[in-house]
Amino acid sequence: MKFSSHERVKKGRGTPLERFLRYVRPGLSTECWLWKGSLNSNGYGQIYLDGRPKGAHVLSYLLYRGEVPSGLWVLHTCDVPTCVNPDHLWLGTNADNSRDRALKRRCYQRKLTDSQVLEVHRCTESACSLARRFGVSPAAISAVRRKRSLVHVLEREVA
Repeated sequence: MKFSSHERVKKGRGTPLERFLRYVRPGLSTECWLWKGSLNSNGYGQIYLDGRPKGAHVLSYLLYRGEVPSGLWVLHTCDVPTCVNPDHLWLGTNADNSRDRALKRRCYQRKLTDSQVLEVHRCTESACSLARRFGVSPAAISAVRRKRSLVHVLEREVA
């Protein structure tokens, strides 16, 4: 996605760079630049361009570094989902992301206790509400509800 300096974006005023800078205060290259705009269900910054959501960190990469080749993801060295500092971003594959997560021992869903997993599965409360209550992302709640995460806890309960 290439941007000219004069490109205007539907449903937004200004160029992509102007819109991006409304939601972030760039600082030193060693600091995280925290996104102050909307967040997606996983806690990553997002902005709408051409009527579609785009990751704020992806837009940062596009604006400051260039194109993202097909098949590659924009990953964080700092592991801060709201960080959009281009010096904290790198390109990698899904496998790179998984390897990085394992090396850094990131597993956000494991924050849920067994009793919380059972409550999530039985409860009709919204994923956002439960996520706030248990200190995890709505995506973690959704993964439990769809039996894509921590299934062993549910299976023990049935047995």
